[in-house]
Amino acid sequence: MNNSYNKTIWLMACLSMSSCALAKTTYTCPEKVQLSSAQLVTDDANKNWQSTTTESPLWLTNVGIYDGPVKDNAALVPTEEKGKTNKWVFEGSYPQGKFAACEYGNGVVKLDKPIEASATNCTATIKSSATRSGIDAVIVCAP
Repeated sequence: MNNSYNKTIWLMACLSMSSCALAKTTYTCPEKVQLSSAQLVTDDANKNWQSTTTESPLWLTNVGIYDGPVKDNAALVPTEEKGKTNKWVFEGSYPQGKFAACEYGNGVVKLDKPIEASATNCTATIKSSATRSGIDAVIVCAP
């Protein structure tokens, strides 16, 4: 069969099921990060102290959704919390965008990615790791 015919069949199937435009986006947080250096800023009272960066990894400890860049600390409160599953439902405008964040070492380090503007909700599933410190987490966002 020709390529044009196949595209037409795919488009008809896609539109009838509304699945092509409703793709979910999955964000899987890395289990750990490691710092190779850190810059410590101290006030005068602590100027005689030296800092050392640990060689140990920082394990994933939390996930979150933010209104705007994560550096602005505008964490959104989940709309629903059920055990180890949190859901955020987006209403209104997000002029700076929405961001998914993976948090390490109780928030010492955060990795983030922008969430597609078409997303109307995100669900985070968190589970404890049986073999190491930290958690495993996946965030799924849907239009």
